[in-house]
Amino acid sequence: MNVRFLSVFIIIASISIMLFTFFITEPENKSSEPTPPFFYTIAPKDMNKIHIKTNNLENSWYFDSDSNRWFFENLNRIPTDLYRWGGITQLLSGPKTQRVISQQVDDPLKYGLDDPKTEIKLFINDGSYIKLLIGNLTPDEEKNYAQIEGYPQLVVVDALWDSVLSRLVEDPPYPDWYISGIVEGGKPTELLLFKNNEVIRGYGANRETGIWSVCEIPPVSEPCRGNELANGDVLLEKIDKIANPEIVGAHYLDIVQDENLHKVFGTTVNDPYIYVRIERLTEKDFTEVTGITMTIGNEVEGENSRYAMIMETLDVVKVNKEWADSILTLFDEKVLYK
Repeated sequence: MNVRFLSVFIIIASISIMLFTFFITEPENKSSEPTPPFFYTIAPKDMNKIHIKTNNLENSWYFDSDSNRWFFENLNRIPTDLYRWGGITQLLSGPKTQRVISQQVDDPLKYGLDDPKTEIKLFINDGSYIKLLIGNLTPDEEKNYAQIEGYPQLVVVDALWDSVLSRLVEDPPYPDWYISGIVEGGKPTELLLFKNNEVIRGYGANRETGIWSVCEIPPVSEPCRGNELANGDVLLEKIDKIANPEIVGAHYLDIVQDENLHKVFGTTVNDPYIYVRIERLTEKDFTEVTGITMTIGNEVEGENSRYAMIMETLDVVKVNKEWADSILTLFDEKVLYK
């Protein structure tokens, strides 16, 4: 057998094996189920506003290109929490359907689409929008019936998808510094005032009696203690105001640890700093301790506000000047004796 014939034989044999393998394996590929289609597709960068309504609650957010952040539309310059908001636009950009039920919704009432559980409206940069209608759970409770307003198709989407998006309304993704009151069931037991990074005054409450005292400085216990009674009524009034700061809006997000920037805002470690200790008894009789902290800084030029940093975050916010000044009276020489 010459070399040329042998080479041709080997090539023909190789091609035969490849064709045999293809025809054996191809029927399996053809029999596999097709990948479920996307409900819709929108690039996250093309969205500029999101509105979600669920269970008679609703909220809206808009994208600010200057800061590259999403903000609550119904609040004044309050951004979403980066941790909670992370991935939301990606989640909204193109959910896959679990199955297309029919090409036409025969009875919206049957699927809960006449009065949807959740309505999601996505506004696009070109001025258009898409409105998603999320209806009842399927019998296995793992999916929801869904439809795009203006389109006839009935599909089902993962129930977890609706759950995550509904939570944005039921438990809004506020930043950590957007506090509004003392945690439910919590009781304030200590108020410490710092200046030049040292405690200059403190007030503590007896856990059993609720009676407040002027603390010894430096404090030697948590909550701090003292031998002279403090004016508990005035203190609780001040603490309630501290727990409900009148925030004008975010000013500088994600500030770096630059002392020069902090000096501009008056938010250095030497500026007035407040700590409120909150204790809450859990169902298992365990005492849960949380705190409210803030640094109140300089006045904002040309505005009726002051800079502040709240709850140890890296964002500088602006708070109402009258509110801030009423809190700063705690640093006056007058001690709140009983």
